[in-house]
Amino acid sequence: MTFFRRARASLTIAFAWAIAWVIGGCLVSVAQYLRFMSTAFPMRRGDIIGRFFALALIWAVIGAVNGFFFSLILTTLGRRARERLAVLRIAAFGALAGAVLPVLFGGLLLRARMQADEWLPIKQVVAVAIIGAGLGAISAIATFGLARAPLSSRELTLDSGTHGE
Repeated sequence: MTFFRRARASLTIAFAWAIAWVIGGCLVSVAQYLRFMSTAFPMRRGDIIGRFFALALIWAVIGAVNGFFFSLILTTLGRRARERLAVLRIAAFGALAGAVLPVLFGGLLLRARMQADEWLPIKQVVAVAIIGAGLGAISAIATFGLARAPLSSRELTLDSGTHGE
């Protein structure tokens, strides 16, 4: 596979993950709004919409970066044909990709907090990494399932081993 085909495939996966994760970000934004709706801080409609889009954009960026990491992991560790990759291996690759950003930023946060002699939010960092790994595994399985869906009759014949007999 040429460099440009790999780059295009990586960007396609990153874009697909960004779309999926922005939907999750919208749901999180709505849940946060409903959770804090009755607080003592009244929010105007413009503030609500601004926060809604900001959180959705943040989730889209996280999804795109994690999707790009997934494509890198898939191209380096999974160089076999896609039929040979088991679902658990794909889920493991997705979980690894989904945990990259939380572990990276969590490590930077913990390092900064240690230098400032502040409270260390280790439980929160681990929880976010586990959630990221779960979302990454689900996204990876869904991505691979969508990639397998449009098989043509020729591909089915070649996969069955008959080869035109």
